[in-house]
Amino acid sequence: MANMKRSDARAAAFKLVAAAGYSAPDPSSLEEIYLDGLEMLECPDDKYIRRIYFGVSENKEKIDEYIEGSSRGWKLARLAKVTLGILRVAAFELIFCEDIPPSVAINEAVELAKQYDDEKAPAFINGILNSIAEACGAKARQSKGRKTGKPKPAAAEKKEKKGEDL
Repeated sequence: MANMKRSDARAAAFKLVAAAGYSAPDPSSLEEIYLDGLEMLECPDDKYIRRIYFGVSENKEKIDEYIEGSSRGWKLARLAKVTLGILRVAAFELIFCEDIPPSVAINEAVELAKQYDDEKAPAFINGILNSIAEACGAKARQSKGRKTGKPKPAAAEKKEKKGEDL
């Protein structure tokens, strides 16, 4: 398996997830669809792409509940397949991937929307994903991580040193 740059792997995973959104694949054919998709994209098999594609496939019902619950009046059927694919990838990261900071998942989704979706999509996606991050506890996880010994921003360290000098 190849190791790709994370943002490239995320874009490939999004394309596979969005393409799968055009049909309801039989769970027994997911591996075949995945490998065919990689071949079509001329993309190597990658641990991260595999994790996202199969994770979204296996958890689509729960992911879609979060998306629908956070999209305030928008039914999934009304969302463009590109928008839904981006949302599913990022929602999977927010709900199931504690190793991916929520701010990264949201920012990367917004970047995908700027590249592949219409001009209103980035703000729409940002709003929904912030709501999902709040609902699933991802924002609290990120805040907690900051309080438990992770490096502080340089500005905070300078303020602490000034306080010590007084």
